[in-house]
Amino acid sequence: MVLLQNHLKNERRVITISSDLDEAEIASKLKGTTLRVFWFASSQKDVGVREVQRSLELSSPSVASYHLEKLCNLGVAKQNKRGRYFIIKKVNVGELRHYYLIKHWLVPRWIFYAVFVTIIFGAYLIFFFRAWNTANIFLLILGLSSMIIFWTETVIAYLKRPF
Repeated sequence: MVLLQNHLKNERRVITISSDLDEAEIASKLKGTTLRVFWFASSQKDVGVREVQRSLELSSPSVASYHLEKLCNLGVAKQNKRGRYFIIKKVNVGELRHYYLIKHWLVPRWIFYAVFVTIIFGAYLIFFFRAWNTANIFLLILGLSSMIIFWTETVIAYLKRPF
């Protein structure tokens, strides 16, 4: 079952998508420009052909239309009465499994670990670090190295994001 939102009336209703394709098959067909269009459409309430073409800098509106129709044929998008497309089924795609969509931002998963370790390490320094003894030096090295690793992985993942 998939949650479908009627954007004109802001009503929500549950419908069943009858598709012979399972999620793994859909994910295997979401590649290249189609994947970019899928991710862009996922980040918006609904999208038009021209909007997709301009935002993703595609060569023509027909290219955007082709990829939006491809998403509809895969059963992950629908077209409303106004000719705008919206995503009805979220699919875990290989490249995008390591990212979260927050509003319109593609954020690496690593950022949550990096923020968590940074907050815990900062709290340790503020509340518990009193003297330079062996245990505190060990925890200082452990905390700093964890922070450096997580923030480095976050930056690398952000720079290597699909689009």
